[in-house]
Amino acid sequence: MLVPPSNLHASNYLASSPLAVCSWLFGDCDHEQIAQWVARLGVDSVELLTDIDRCSPATLRRLYKDIGLSVRSLTPKNVDIAHHQPSRRAGALSYYRRLIVFAAELGCHAVTCHEGIGRLHPVDSAEAEWHRLVSGLCCKKLPRIR
Repeated sequence: MLVPPSNLHASNYLASSPLAVCSWLFGDCDHEQIAQWVARLGVDSVELLTDIDRCSPATLRRLYKDIGLSVRSLTPKNVDIAHHQPSRRAGALSYYRRLIVFAAELGCHAVTCHEGIGRLHPVDSAEAEWHRLVSGLCCKKLPRIR
């Protein structure tokens, strides 16, 4: 039987872990407040949800760095790159392109990717939706973060 070490305590683990907290948990709070809350949790990074049209990457990088946090990844707003309507899918891909550029300017090397939040079942078929999702992630359509 595997027995955890006696000094294993959640606060010890969190203080040295590669865990990040996703900022969407905090709703519409401003980034300064979010950064303070996340820093108090004892983790060292955040997965950031932000309005890329209203924030600057340099400002966010400085804010999180000054409080001792890194931005591990960006999470997108609720856009759907697997949507069955081509115009909605094209709008989502356009947004992802801008999000990836924003991430690079922020110094963040990852962007999370998902289908529409809240949609529990494919509109047509799981296979068709999977194909649209994968084709949307094709390297020819989205830039790479370097």
